[in-house]
Amino acid sequence: MFKVKYTGKGGYQSEKDSADKLLSVGEWYDVESVDVGSFGTYLRLFGFDNKTFNSALFEESEDVDKEISKYVKGILGYVK
Repeated sequence: MFKVKYTGKGGYQSEKDSADKLLSVGEWYDVESVDVGSFGTYLRLFGFDNKTFNSALFEESEDVDKEISKYVKGILGYVK
């Protein structure tokens, strides 16, 4: 789908602490899926067994806006 870089900044402290145990600051990760909720957006990364991470902890690659837009529109039925 797209890549994100783990910054270790943003989100709740407990989310950061949990992510710090698995991810390395400055490393890029491949996003498997995006879970958009009413209280936040969470990312599932390839290789992390369905673990979700708060999107606020990451910096997006340049192609993220286009990809997320396509993903959300697909969920809402706007894209065939």
